[in-house]
Amino acid sequence: MLLARAFAQELKSDAEIGFENITQKAYGGVFMTQEAYRNIWQSWDLEARTKASLASPEEREAMMYERYGLLKAPYDNKGYALGITADSKGTLRMNCMMCHSGQVDGQIHYGRPNELVDIQSMY
Repeated sequence: MLLARAFAQELKSDAEIGFENITQKAYGGVFMTQEAYRNIWQSWDLEARTKASLASPEEREAMMYERYGLLKAPYDNKGYALGITADSKGTLRMNCMMCHSGQVDGQIHYGRPNELVDIQSMY
């Protein structure tokens, strides 16, 4: 198994390996559980919570992204915002992209700061 993983790694370019490291590898401690992420809207003020309860899951996700300054990952990120990595234990961790990806005119720019992200308000 180890040999197969090493061989698969060799087939990737340095850029692909680097991109995986900054988008899929967690560099921080536990951010929150997957359940808390999906239900964070239930902690909002009454007006916002009521609006979110009537929204579709897609609309609720958009509301969450706007509220916290999160960005939609332009790659398959298992349903999580850019900068969030899920582990096998049901917990979420942050990676580099949470703070080091910005958006200009709807385009994601890696390395640009995310001036909108408000992680503290999630707690």
